[in-house]
Amino acid sequence: MTEEADKQPAELSSVESKRISNWSAFQESYAYVRKASKEPSIQIRAGDRNSAKILKASIVGAFICLSIPFFGPKELALWCYILADLLFFAAALLFVISRFGILRVMSMRHALVAWQLMIGTSLLSVVLAFNLVLIVVLILAGPYIMQLTQR
Repeated sequence: MTEEADKQPAELSSVESKRISNWSAFQESYAYVRKASKEPSIQIRAGDRNSAKILKASIVGAFICLSIPFFGPKELALWCYILADLLFFAAALLFVISRFGILRVMSMRHALVAWQLMIGTSLLSVVLAFNLVLIVVLILAGPYIMQLTQR
C-alpha cells in the first residue's frame, strides 16, 4: 500500500479533506466567483471592464450581423457572417489577452492550474464548435450525403 492509503481520515491534510465531487466543486466555485464579482472591495482594472463591455457588445453585434440576412438582403449574408466572425473573434482575443497577465502574479501551482483550465476550456470550445458545424452540415447536406453513400 502507498503512504497515502495508509493515512487515517484524521491525518488527512486540509486540502485532501476538501475533495468533493466534480459537480459540487463546480457549483461551489461558480457561487464563489459570483460572490467575488459582486464584492465591492475587489478592484477590477478599467481595461478588464472595458474588454468585458467590448465582448458583450461584439456578441450583440455578431447576432445582429447573423440576423441581417433573415430580414434583409440575402446577398449580404456571406459578408455579414464574415463580419460577425471577425467582430467576435477580435473581441474574444482582446478579452483573453487582457486577462492573461494574471498568471505572472500567481503562485506556480495556481498559475499551472489556471493555465490547464484555459487550455481545457479552449479544447472544449473547439470540440463544441466542431460538433455544431458537423450537426449543421448533416442537417443541410444530410440527404445528399445519404445519396452518395448508397451508391
